[in-house]
Amino acid sequence: MGDRDPAERENGHFVLTDTKNGDQRRIPIHPRIVSAKVGLSYGRIEKNFREARRLAGMEWLRFHDLRHSAASAMINQGVDLYTVGAVLGHRSATSTKRYSHLATGKLAEAVFRIGKKVA
Repeated sequence: MGDRDPAERENGHFVLTDTKNGDQRRIPIHPRIVSAKVGLSYGRIEKNFREARRLAGMEWLRFHDLRHSAASAMINQGVDLYTVGAVLGHRSATSTKRYSHLATGKLAEAVFRIGKKVA
Protein backbone atom coordinates (compact mmCIF):
# COMPACT_ATOMS: atom_id res chain seq x y z
CA MET A 1 0.00 0.00 0.00
CA GLY A 2 2.84 2.43 0.70
CA ASP A 3 1.87 6.07 1.24
CA ARG A 4 -1.31 5.71 -0.80
CA ASP A 5 -4.61 5.72 1.08
CA PRO A 6 -5.98 2.14 0.96
CA ALA A 7 -9.51 3.42 0.31
CA GLU A 8 -10.50 6.02 -2.25
CA ARG A 9 -13.82 7.82 -1.84
CA GLU A 10 -16.23 7.66 -4.78
CA ASN A 11 -19.99 8.37 -5.00
CA GLY A 12 -20.78 7.64 -1.33
CA HIS A 13 -18.52 4.57 -1.19
CA PHE A 14 -15.03 3.66 -0.15
CA VAL A 15 -13.36 1.82 -3.02
CA LEU A 16 -10.81 -0.69 -1.76
CA THR A 17 -8.32 -1.80 -4.37
CA ASP A 18 -5.80 -3.54 -2.13
CA THR A 19 -7.82 -6.28 -0.39
CA LYS A 20 -6.87 -9.53 1.31
CA ASN A 21 -8.56 -11.66 -1.37
CA GLY A 22 -7.39 -9.48 -4.26
CA ASP A 23 -10.90 -8.39 -5.31
CA GLN A 24 -11.69 -4.68 -5.52
CA ARG A 25 -14.61 -3.77 -3.22
CA ARG A 26 -17.01 -0.87 -2.86
CA ILE A 27 -18.24 -0.25 0.68
CA PRO A 28 -21.12 2.19 1.30
CA ILE A 29 -20.17 5.04 3.63
CA HIS A 30 -22.60 5.39 6.54
CA PRO A 31 -25.02 8.33 6.04
CA ARG A 32 -23.80 10.01 9.24
CA ILE A 33 -20.37 10.58 7.70
CA VAL A 34 -21.03 10.58 3.95
CA SER A 35 -21.78 14.33 4.01
CA ALA A 36 -18.30 15.13 5.37
CA LYS A 37 -16.69 16.44 2.19
CA VAL A 38 -13.32 17.51 3.55
CA GLY A 39 -10.73 15.27 5.13
CA LEU A 40 -12.70 12.03 4.95
CA SER A 41 -10.37 9.24 4.02
CA TYR A 42 -9.67 5.80 5.37
CA GLY A 43 -6.33 7.01 6.70
CA ARG A 44 -7.92 10.01 8.42
CA ILE A 45 -10.62 7.84 9.98
CA GLU A 46 -8.01 5.38 11.24
CA LYS A 47 -5.91 8.18 12.74
CA ASN A 48 -8.95 9.66 14.52
CA PHE A 49 -9.89 6.17 15.71
CA ARG A 50 -6.46 5.71 17.31
CA GLU A 51 -6.81 9.05 19.13
CA ALA A 52 -10.35 8.23 20.32
CA ARG A 53 -9.15 4.81 21.47
CA ARG A 54 -6.37 6.43 23.49
CA LEU A 55 -8.73 8.97 25.08
CA ALA A 56 -11.19 6.19 25.99
CA GLY A 57 -8.43 4.12 27.61
CA MET A 58 -9.05 1.29 25.15
CA GLU A 59 -5.66 1.12 23.49
CA TRP A 60 -6.02 -2.66 23.13
CA LEU A 61 -8.80 -2.12 20.55
CA ARG A 62 -7.72 -2.44 16.92
CA PHE A 63 -9.36 -0.68 13.98
CA HIS A 64 -9.90 -4.12 12.44
CA ASP A 65 -11.97 -5.11 15.51
CA LEU A 66 -14.70 -2.81 14.24
CA ARG A 67 -15.45 -5.46 11.59
CA HIS A 68 -16.60 -7.80 14.37
CA SER A 69 -18.79 -5.11 15.87
CA ALA A 70 -20.29 -4.13 12.52
CA ALA A 71 -21.02 -7.75 11.56
CA SER A 72 -22.64 -8.46 14.92
CA ALA A 73 -24.72 -5.27 14.76
CA MET A 74 -25.96 -6.10 11.25
CA ILE A 75 -26.82 -9.69 12.22
CA ASN A 76 -28.64 -8.50 15.35
CA GLN A 77 -30.67 -6.09 13.20
CA GLY A 78 -31.81 -8.98 11.01
CA VAL A 79 -29.41 -8.54 8.09
CA ASP A 80 -28.81 -11.91 6.44
CA LEU A 81 -25.38 -13.58 6.39
CA TYR A 82 -25.08 -13.22 2.61
CA THR A 83 -25.39 -9.42 2.83
CA VAL A 84 -23.11 -9.15 5.87
CA GLY A 85 -20.54 -11.25 4.02
CA ALA A 86 -20.77 -8.97 0.99
CA VAL A 87 -20.16 -5.89 3.14
CA LEU A 88 -17.16 -7.59 4.76
CA GLY A 89 -15.88 -8.87 1.41
CA HIS A 90 -16.08 -12.54 2.26
CA ARG A 91 -16.30 -15.20 -0.42
CA SER A 92 -17.95 -17.78 1.85
CA ALA A 93 -20.49 -17.82 4.68
CA THR A 94 -17.95 -19.74 6.78
CA SER A 95 -15.76 -16.63 6.98
CA THR A 96 -18.73 -14.43 7.85
CA LYS A 97 -19.84 -16.68 10.70
CA ARG A 98 -16.58 -15.98 12.51
CA TYR A 99 -17.49 -12.28 12.60
CA SER A 100 -21.19 -12.58 13.42
CA HIS A 101 -21.61 -13.15 17.11
CA LEU A 102 -25.35 -13.56 17.57
CA ALA A 103 -27.04 -12.18 20.66
CA THR A 104 -28.82 -14.69 22.89
CA GLY A 105 -32.10 -12.81 22.35
CA LYS A 106 -31.95 -13.49 18.61
CA LEU A 107 -31.41 -17.19 19.24
CA ALA A 108 -34.37 -17.32 21.67
CA GLU A 109 -36.53 -15.47 19.13
CA ALA A 110 -35.69 -18.09 16.51
CA VAL A 111 -36.64 -20.94 18.85
CA PHE A 112 -39.93 -19.28 19.86
CA ARG A 113 -40.96 -18.94 16.19
CA ILE A 114 -41.26 -22.72 15.95
CA GLY A 115 -44.88 -23.75 16.00
CA LYS A 116 -46.43 -20.34 15.41
CA LYS A 117 -49.43 -20.36 13.12
CA VAL A 118 -48.93 -19.02 9.63
CA ALA A 119 -51.60 -16.51 8.65
